[in-house]
Amino acid sequence: MIGSNTNLLVYDCLNNADIFEKEVNDGLSSISICNGKCLPEVGQPVVIVGGNCSITGFDFDGEERFWTVSGDNVQALAFVDFDKDGVDELIAGSDDFAIRFFKGEEIV
Repeated sequence: MIGSNTNLLVYDCLNNADIFEKEVNDGLSSISICNGKCLPEVGQPVVIVGGNCSITGFDFDGEERFWTVSGDNVQALAFVDFDKDGVDELIAGSDDFAIRFFKGEEIV
């Protein structure tokens, strides 16, 4: 996964080929990957990108499968099973010095 200020490129190093390239309208300042366990409603791995007050998830066809709002520019993303229910929650750190935990699209 390669990110610039406005684009996301997912690249297959073994086959030397682009998987997809996508313009990210809200900008791109952080990237992570969800293995499918963190977003059971999507049911497949997605690339999660944080930008200007938003978090977006793309499947490996480049289709948007997840979107939610965050309070400020998202600078860090991670996944952890915070509530020990077997589903990883999304953790987002942003420029407003906040750390937000998301279960799906909802802040918990």
